[in-house]
Amino acid sequence: MLVLEYVNGCGPSRHPPATTRLTRGGTAAHTGAVEDLGPYITAWRARWAREAVETAARAGRMRALAGVLAAALRTEFGARRVWLIGSLARGKFGPRSDLDLVAEGIAPGDLFRACARAQQLAGDVEVDLAPGEDLRPAARRALEREGVEL
Repeated sequence: MLVLEYVNGCGPSRHPPATTRLTRGGTAAHTGAVEDLGPYITAWRARWAREAVETAARAGRMRALAGVLAAALRTEFGARRVWLIGSLARGKFGPRSDLDLVAEGIAPGDLFRACARAQQLAGDVEVDLAPGEDLRPAARRALEREGVEL
């Protein structure tokens, strides 16, 4: 009987690695015990908990930043209304989420400067700014349903 063996693992561990034996007939037999996964599961749960706290703190900073950007768009570029949209507005904010804004009242010739200014104020946070006047009907309905006016 031909037996191929490989070790499942990702770095040093106090626990012996689990192995899988593959036989010529294609069957596999896992020889690791479930309790071997305990430290791994504990470490991942701790990581997820840390990431949740960090993400919540970042979401709070992003909400505050959205208010600062809305004020700048109003005073510097004449925006009449500014909305927060996207994952932050929907409560689905993640570690790699950006800041999505819609603004009405910015002159078309000033839009690129407004985008550049928003990005300058935001620093390392990616900002997407869309003109509210150009929204399609479905996007307008979504804005009215999910957007948060700032």
